Amino acid sequence: MGPEADNWGEVRKLTASDRAVGDRFGWSVGISGDTVVAGAFGDDSNRGAAYIYERNKGGADNWGEVKKLTASDGAAGDLFGISVSISGDTVVVGAYGDDTFIGAAYIYERNKNGMAPAAENWGEVKKLTASDGTAAEFFGYSVGISGDTVVVAAIGDDSNRGAAYIYERNKGVMGPEAENWGEVKKLTASDRASEDRFGFSVSISGDTVVVGASGDDSNRGAAYIYERNKNGMAPTAENWGEVKKLTASDGASEDRFGWSVGISGDTVVVGAEGDDSNRGSAYIYERNKNGMAPAAENWGEVKKLTASDGAAGDLFGYSVGISGDTVVVGAYFDDSLRGSAYIFTCEEIAPNTPPTIAPMNATRTAGTAVSVSKIAEVSDAEDAENTLSVTAMLQSGMGVTITGISVDVLGNVTASIAAGCTATTSTFELKVTDSGELMATAILTVTVNPNPLPVLSYTNKSLGVGKTALFYPSTGPSDNVGVTSLVLQSVTPSTGLSLSLNTSNGVITVLSASIAGTYIVEVVATDNCGAQRTATFNVTVTCPTTTLSTLANGQAGVAYNRTITVTPAGSYTFTVISGALPPGLVLDETTGAITGTPGATGTFNFTVRAAGTSGCSATRAYSLVISCPMVTVGPASLPAATQGVFYSQTVTVAPAGSYGFVLSFGSLPPGLALNAMTGEISGTPVLKGSYYVTVRASGFGACTGSRSYLLVVQ
Repeated sequence: MGPEADNWGEVRKLTASDRAVGDRFGWSVGISGDTVVAGAFGDDSNRGAAYIYERNKGGADNWGEVKKLTASDGAAGDLFGISVSISGDTVVVGAYGDDTFIGAAYIYERNKNGMAPAAENWGEVKKLTASDGTAAEFFGYSVGISGDTVVVAAIGDDSNRGAAYIYERNKGVMGPEAENWGEVKKLTASDRASEDRFGFSVSISGDTVVVGASGDDSNRGAAYIYERNKNGMAPTAENWGEVKKLTASDGASEDRFGWSVGISGDTVVVGAEGDDSNRGSAYIYERNKNGMAPAAENWGEVKKLTASDGAAGDLFGYSVGISGDTVVVGAYFDDSLRGSAYIFTCEEIAPNTPPTIAPMNATRTAGTAVSVSKIAEVSDAEDAENTLSVTAMLQSGMGVTITGISVDVLGNVTASIAAGCTATTSTFELKVTDSGELMATAILTVTVNPNPLPVLSYTNKSLGVGKTALFYPSTGPSDNVGVTSLVLQSVTPSTGLSLSLNTSNGVITVLSASIAGTYIVEVVATDNCGAQRTATFNVTVTCPTTTLSTLANGQAGVAYNRTITVTPAGSYTFTVISGALPPGLVLDETTGAITGTPGATGTFNFTVRAAGTSGCSATRAYSLVISCPMVTVGPASLPAATQGVFYSQTVTVAPAGSYGFVLSFGSLPPGLALNAMTGEISGTPVLKGSYYVTVRASGFGACTGSRSYLLVVQ
């Protein structure tokens, strides 16, 4: 089939002759003429390797393996093969893990040691390192070669700002056979900053180098163009000056523009794999954009490429390549990580035709706030993905401004229009320019009508303490075109009532009403021209019906713990305003708890008041009855006594208290006596026998208890 058929059929699948799991063969690839190089950085415990294939090795289009390349000083973890590039009979291989990630790159030649190209000797001729290399600079992360010139990037240089180094075959010693490959220039970005990762991708074509910096400007990314003969200097001077910083016309944070780059002659392609929720994209730039001579180094954007079936997460632009008028773009994550690549031809990236613009006249009211409107529609049927820019220039009128113009993918043009305080008619010239700098113009008319004064009105309202409420204006901002400011001017008194004002609709919300009283509220509405109206209304906060809980009766000598609660709940202070609590009881002024042990019986009358911080209070009169408890005398029996031996036994009483003790029946053995104050029976009995007695304890006034005992004297 002829080349015009664009059949692009698969002719061979390449694999390493000694492949093993984890080799990562194909992580990097390069092609020049009939020769392919493929990197396998995971080979041999991450020492890495690269493999050379020839088109006719072993037969026509057989693409047979002719050499496995390894570093002469390779070690585990060097990652040799992480990047590769080939130009004619020369291959460069990056190994950024070499020497504690200082990194290195290796040059290989087909005819090493003077052997003919057919021999496929592919010997190592030079190990490249950075003249100022230090640990963790990752020299060799990306590489490129064109003829006698090599570029090697070190993305970790200077706090991940990154750098790229230029090497020449005949540096210091003339003649290709010298294979000196000396460093001639270190490239850095003119505006470099920490974490730019300048050198994340590199590519070279003749006297021009492009370097990607995917981390630039919050991962928007950038790419930089360098020329050997910058400033008109002869190529031999090796000036290698920066001529242009490339950024995407629609770039955004996390696009990672510069993740991949490629160059062929006067055309550059830059991948932005993070663009549009990681769908990804690629951008084409031309040296002589807009017809400028190549010497001008304009390098303008001519096309944004996207996948025809792109989806979020595809990472289209993860890798790119270009040769002549053909571009290939890889989409690493497409179709559940199966991945894909897309071919674009020059015909597909041709410049677009002029756009057209249709204005949509607008009407405003004087003094209104800035608002966004659709002001025009742009059509560019020749290229729906063309990058468009629109400007608006005032032609006649006054007090009207148009800012924030944007164009969506459908060609809808929106902008913020601000109208002044004077009724007028203004005209603007709309100008649309596409990415090819083709242009169209049209006239937009904006009519500004007079604006009435703002009016607000609220109705007085009452609500209870602790309640919330809404106050709706009878007329609000939506009824008053041009109201730009609503202010809750004052609340008098300033404490006890908390309000918020919704400045969009004028609704006032009572957030809290904590103190009873009448409050004066003032709201001021101001329009865009400074005219004001004041609305004043009253908010009356009333006390709720407040009640105190009842109290249970108690017993003398028995611990008492009851709390007076208030309905509705809140923060209160409790005081006894008349009468008195039973002896032994106290009132906690903060909690309303009455606690203690009553020391007397009877009916006790008193009144308690609960005063709230809201200014609301309530009282309740109480008649608290303190009755006798069950008085229990112990022990259950008295131990026997021995004649002539001292005896002591104390009678106990529950509940505890102050008691008097008497014998209400019988008499104690001679020699023993009862202590009326302590209840102790003590002494030395003189006669044996059995004695029946009853002991009675009296306390808390009329509260008594008794127990009968048989006391035996042995």
